[in-house]
Amino acid sequence: MKIIEGIKKYSNTDRTALMCNGDKLSYKDLNEYSDAISVFLKDVYKEEDTPIVIYGNKENMIMACMIGALKSGRAYVPLDISFPIDRVFEVTKEIKPKVLFNFSDERNFGDINVIDMDKLNYIINEYQGKSLDKENWVKDDENAYILFTSGSTGKPKGVQISSNNLDSFSDWISPYLNIDGSEKVIMNQPAYSFDLSVTTIYPGLIHGATLFSISKDVLADYKELFRQLVSQI
Repeated sequence: MKIIEGIKKYSNTDRTALMCNGDKLSYKDLNEYSDAISVFLKDVYKEEDTPIVIYGNKENMIMACMIGALKSGRAYVPLDISFPIDRVFEVTKEIKPKVLFNFSDERNFGDINVIDMDKLNYIINEYQGKSLDKENWVKDDENAYILFTSGSTGKPKGVQISSNNLDSFSDWISPYLNIDGSEKVIMNQPAYSFDLSVTTIYPGLIHGATLFSISKDVLADYKELFRQLVSQI
């Protein structure tokens, strides 16, 4: 996948991959953390390709989990904290994930193996320096991610997006966004569970830009929102 290749390419630089609420994550760390997560997922799933679920908002480590899933050969399902928890349960009931990465205050997810930040840090330390070969990555027509509707008019429905879909989309839209490999900061406002977020995530990380994400809390605080926006001018 082009996004994995892009992250690996810029991991040899000092560029920042992600910024959110003052926290930064470099391309180097994003690559290394996602490598560790991918090996962990391979150990858990073996040859199964069941998707993982990620529940949170705009935390930088969410991206490491997304890329880690792709490197391990399985799709990710991003669920934003704006989703009512009962709908989250409906999605997990359908997906039946072995692992749910949790970046929220919610603690009850039934019998799913929940990975919170403490466990995630342990995994990264435990698998530090390990990685999977390229042949393990999501590729071609395999699912890269599944986005679920909010379910406001009924049961949440999953939309599957393949690796080929994303690579083609990124190739098409990058020139329009003037993303060309030079150092740039691009803003991400939509939740990762919303399809519009892909417009900046994939082209941006493929071409070494910094993804400047606006969290749910900041969007609700206009003073802080404008302070953060001005800081990037």
